[in-house]
Amino acid sequence: MDGATLPNMHPESVVDLIVGIAALQRIAESPEEPTEDDIETCTHLITRIQEMILGLQVCKDFIDESLEEKQQQQLMTAARDRGTGVQEDDELGSLHQKKDTVEGLIKELYKMRTAAIAAAGDADDVDDADDEDGGDDNAAVVFACTRCNARHGRLATHRQHLRMRHPGLSCRHPMCGTSFATEAEMLTQLNSAHIRPIPVSIDEENRFACSWQGCDKTFTRFSSVQRCVMYHQTAA
Repeated sequence: MDGATLPNMHPESVVDLIVGIAALQRIAESPEEPTEDDIETCTHLITRIQEMILGLQVCKDFIDESLEEKQQQQLMTAARDRGTGVQEDDELGSLHQKKDTVEGLIKELYKMRTAAIAAAGDADDVDDADDEDGGDDNAAVVFACTRCNARHGRLATHRQHLRMRHPGLSCRHPMCGTSFATEAEMLTQLNSAHIRPIPVSIDEENRFACSWQGCDKTFTRFSSVQRCVMYHQTAA
């Protein structure tokens, strides 16, 4: 499958990540307790890392599917030509290289996310009942709302607060008025609730066509269609 490239990352996003990593190292090495500014920096870094992990995971899924399709094509070609063996061509070797690169980046990002959470404190130490009221000033707070003074110890509570108190991201579907706390949640809703499979008859088998404009790929599983659309959205 052509086009299985790494997701685009804007220069300002990369700069933000580098600055965040430097701040994370400073916080981790400091013997003092992290300040609210330190915690906010870690929270921002955690969010950016999670977004990058999501984009890279989508890219990895496409590379895996591309490898499978390419290997099947080679086997069919070898059987047709009565070849005695299947040799890896340049395109297949390039896909293996991309897969190794993406998997390595995902592992490193997971390590960075774990370090960021550890630098800010243990999220489970904060009682959700105290979240909306501010709680103990000395409690280990990981997720601080940037729009008000609310602080949360768990990501789920933080997202619920954003959805209820600060709805801002609306679903891109014209007939849906649902609001979401994060871009990832909005895309999940868009893909799962509003993207419908288009049955296409190919070799007497119902397949699903990607709904992205300009994409003519078809798949046997609807989950593959969702990954295809997510890849287009990440690479756009």
